[in-house]
Amino acid sequence: MVAGLDFDVLRQKETWQAFGVGVVLFCIIGYSSLTLFGLSASAYGVSDDIEPVPDFEVATMNRTGIDDAIADDSGMVQLSDLQGSVVVLDFMAVDCSNCHYVQTHIGQNLENWQTLEGPYDVVVLSIGSWYGYETFEDINATFGESDSDKHMPWPVANGGTDVVILEDGGTGDCNRP
Repeated sequence: MVAGLDFDVLRQKETWQAFGVGVVLFCIIGYSSLTLFGLSASAYGVSDDIEPVPDFEVATMNRTGIDDAIADDSGMVQLSDLQGSVVVLDFMAVDCSNCHYVQTHIGQNLENWQTLEGPYDVVVLSIGSWYGYETFEDINATFGESDSDKHMPWPVANGGTDVVILEDGGTGDCNRP
């Protein structure tokens, strides 16, 4: 016995049998988990089918050099105007901590995405989803101000109850299917 450790157990046949059983169980559980996750992906809306999303028009913060890259003169951006681009939609909120992880990821990758060579430009648009609780001023103060630690150097807009453009010409709520 060395320093309180009993290495004699490694000489016993039962130890290696238990180790073998452990490896087999680990492999079975791991494979089952991955298979189950793959099979359950369809339950979470993951699919190879492409379905267009409803068109919407939202008001951006209208920041010169940022939002005006995709917005019209009044600061409005309509999703259908971005057709022909890869659009990364980030539905977020000021007080959503998990949203900030996504925004960090976007910030770390934005430059790489925009320099990708290919037939489609990559456009990122973050949309405030808690518009019933957070004002446009809250969003602008948190994400729009360049001295904010959560500043987003890509277009930021606010959702609303009348921003989705319905097939019948009416409008709908950004947070309602």
